[in-house]
Amino acid sequence: MRFPDGTLGTYIRDVAAVSAPGQAVLPVVGGRIVLVEHFRHAVRGWSLEIPRGFGEAGFSAEESARVVCLTPLGSLHVDAGMSADPVSLFHAEIDGVGAFDAAEGIGAVRLAAPAELAELISSGAVTDGYTMAAYLRASLRGLL
Repeated sequence: MRFPDGTLGTYIRDVAAVSAPGQAVLPVVGGRIVLVEHFRHAVRGWSLEIPRGFGEAGFSAEESARVVCLTPLGSLHVDAGMSADPVSLFHAEIDGVGAFDAAEGIGAVRLAAPAELAELISSGAVTDGYTMAAYLRASLRGLL
């Protein structure tokens, strides 16, 4: 790669082989935000976060999110220094919460009022960038 100053060098960059936008959804049921406790191997620990997932080739981010009523919150480059692929963020009003899949590393589902999620973010209990970005965008748009 050629850097802005003209020198040549190497740089690690992650680009998906197939264009399939990932998505993260801020689900709200009865005024409370649905969070999942998810075991994340990269950090070798549990993360309190909103649901998210990989995209599927041939489907839009909205179709991959698989919820009925979505409000787009824009896209996010979670690590613009490393990853080329954006993730679409959504706010979703839902009717309820179903069973979670322990095989996916989900330990529990937790409902939090918007003010409680703000405190979890402020205290450092929530460190997931998708969750923080979706919460911020939904708050700024008056959705919470």
